[in-house]
Amino acid sequence: MYGFDALSKRFNSSTSAHSTTGQPSVFHQLEEMCESIQKLKAKLMEKDAKIQILEKKVEQVMKNQQELNEQIKLVLKHIKLNNLMPVPLDPTIIGHHTGDHITKNTKNSEEEN
Repeated sequence: MYGFDALSKRFNSSTSAHSTTGQPSVFHQLEEMCESIQKLKAKLMEKDAKIQILEKKVEQVMKNQQELNEQIKLVLKHIKLNNLMPVPLDPTIIGHHTGDHITKNTKNSEEEN
């Protein structure tokens, strides 16, 4: 494959005034350079297509990341709110606190008297 420098050198050497029978004709060299240019152009188009695909993937990943960040914020907000809320009491425990029990026993003792 030819790079730009190689194409320039070949073009310059093909247009120089010297001519020997062992070198290909200027027309043949121009054809080869055109083929090389077409191949380079095709490779460039392939790379551009790959870049576009990768850019779309990066955009999708960034969008997904933003959505995940929003969900994480909501979860953290929910957790924070839940931690601030009082813990609900177990209904089976209500009325069985030591002070309540003594009061009930005291009332029962007074009724018996």
